[in-house]
Amino acid sequence: MKKNVLEELPGFGPAARKKILAAAGSIEGIRELDRSELEKILSKPQIETLENHALL
Repeated sequence: MKKNVLEELPGFGPAARKKILAAAGSIEGIRELDRSELEKILSKPQIETLENHALL
């Protein structure tokens, strides 16, 4: 089974990964989401983690 980059990030368990991938469609699609959309589905620390790992 292929792992995705979200599995390597702290604070992203199965539920968070499922929510963000459902909203974005793919890892690459995360960059296309509006900040307001991210704030509806992720916590502030999770958003900061995505920013720190250049996924936003």
